[in-house]
Amino acid sequence: MATLTRPTGFALALVAMLPTAAGGQTPPAASFAEEVSVGYVLVPVTVRSRRGLVTDLERDELRLLVDGEPVTIDWFERGSDAPIELVVMQDLSGSMALGRKLAASRELVGCLLDRLRAGDRYALASFAGRRMVVDVPYTTDRTAGREAMERWRPYGVTALHDAVSRLPEIRASGRTARAAVLLTDGAENASRMTAREAREVVRRAELPVYVMSLARPRAPDVEREKGSFAAILRQLASATGGLYRVLGGRQPVAETCGRVIEELRGRYVLGFPTAHQGAARWHELRLEIARRGLRWRSRRGYLGRPPETAQPPSVR
Repeated sequence: MATLTRPTGFALALVAMLPTAAGGQTPPAASFAEEVSVGYVLVPVTVRSRRGLVTDLERDELRLLVDGEPVTIDWFERGSDAPIELVVMQDLSGSMALGRKLAASRELVGCLLDRLRAGDRYALASFAGRRMVVDVPYTTDRTAGREAMERWRPYGVTALHDAVSRLPEIRASGRTARAAVLLTDGAENASRMTAREAREVVRRAELPVYVMSLARPRAPDVEREKGSFAAILRQLASATGGLYRVLGGRQPVAETCGRVIEELRGRYVLGFPTAHQGAARWHELRLEIARRGLRWRSRRGYLGRPPETAQPPSVR
């Protein structure tokens, strides 16, 4: 169960996943606020062992470092305590008409909708050219998403970076967003914004992006070649603490869908407040876990003021 050890009176919807705590009271596990402060940093973390997802870690097994210095984790939440909230963004540029790209997208999104539970919400958006449309605002209605998908038709050029940079807008228009799922073939040819600029916008908004590539799978060395579309998409997922997958590759769509939902329900969210004074700058984040043999993913840093608290007990 999530526990908050400091009063909350937060005011700006730019950070996701923080429960309401009126009057400084500890909130129930499933009560989530719409408004939180830019003075609070939240760090989603996915932890795996060789056997799969690890969901039984306790707070005292984790240590979070900012710029190499430990900070007190005063917010600790397991994903199972919270509803899932997704932003799904679909590329509808002309290249998506080739092969079974759009069919694979519909299959994945349909699978995600099927696996939502009571209390989970999603928003559906699409983009082509320099136009982005919110097809379905935040809702629990799965039928709305299925009907919107049937209306998808590829057209125009691909302004992928511009569209990615607008993900936080969709997120801010709803209550909160736990993650974004981006479906694209990565064939960028029209953005005003660079890949790096778009990635920074999303990273600062603390929004993990699960990138589903619909490009034809290539050899691993080509996939990772610096400057390639695949490399850029991998960097977006990695920098935000998300995941990169190729749809139509070796893994079936249903397996990829299951992996995304599993991670969202099995993540931890760590949080700490930032100081009221000091210049805002980029701070590096690093996690240490007491248990051996684990691998984890999380965001790499945040833009803001330094932490308010420091020097918790060491993880041994």
